[in-house]
Amino acid sequence: MKLFVSYNREDRSTVNRLVAELRRNQHEVWTDEHLSAAQTWWSKILDRIEEADAVVLALSPAYLASEACSRERRYAADCHKPLVPVGVAPFPDVALPAELASIEYAKSPADLVAALRELPPTPELPIPMPDRPKPPLLPYILLRDEICTKKLEMEKQFGIIAELHLYSRSRDPVERASGRWLLGDVAKSPHLYAAPARLLQELHTDDTPTTPWTAILGAALGGIGLTNLLIVIGLYRIVPRPLDFVTPNVALALLGVVLCCFALRRHLPSALVGLGVCLVSIAGAAYNLLKYFHKI
Repeated sequence: MKLFVSYNREDRSTVNRLVAELRRNQHEVWTDEHLSAAQTWWSKILDRIEEADAVVLALSPAYLASEACSRERRYAADCHKPLVPVGVAPFPDVALPAELASIEYAKSPADLVAALRELPPTPELPIPMPDRPKPPLLPYILLRDEICTKKLEMEKQFGIIAELHLYSRSRDPVERASGRWLLGDVAKSPHLYAAPARLLQELHTDDTPTTPWTAILGAALGGIGLTNLLIVIGLYRIVPRPLDFVTPNVALALLGVVLCCFALRRHLPSALVGLGVCLVSIAGAAYNLLKYFHKI
């Protein structure tokens, strides 16, 4: 049986093992790894879908987030090709698109081989043939070329930058990287007005994670403030005028919390390090207080 495997490149290692199992069972399998640089890749993919007896869908979070995979799947359905989904990475069932929600997908290569044996004969291609979908990247490449080669109105430039920015926020890591690459090309355009150019700089800055020291400094300040606050409370009856120390330490603790919250949104590992600094500081204060009261 001629099989076309639709998959996301993030799952290539798992898909390679799946393909090997299919070939061991005498199936003729095609994936896009056979494409050469000189070929028109998208047209070749659509040709292979039309020639296939069935289309295997390698389901994963990356696959379900990919626009290219979605277009392959929809075109295969339009060509009346049997769709045979198989899970290659865990994902929630609610993530499935509507056209796949009612299809039981294979959980292993063995299940897939068994499902392929039970497939009915492949229907004939429809007449007339459905319109071929455009390459996934083509609209964004055309937008990039337009803004880089023409002196467009400022509103048009803002609109193109917004489109490319949304593409750079895709859940698919390949599409996300492509979108950022295209935005980098747009930033080099000699036709940009000053305001769109500043917007691109801000978008680039937003993609740059904050330094871990922001979180560490924030948590350290918070820890110092909380530590001193505990000491003042513990020695309330011993230290003269202890309330003089409460206000600045509360302010210091609140400042640390604000900085930690900001860093938590931007850089989770550094915020966790900062939280560790804070907890160690508080634990040290509590330990010293216990030792002090034990002695007296």
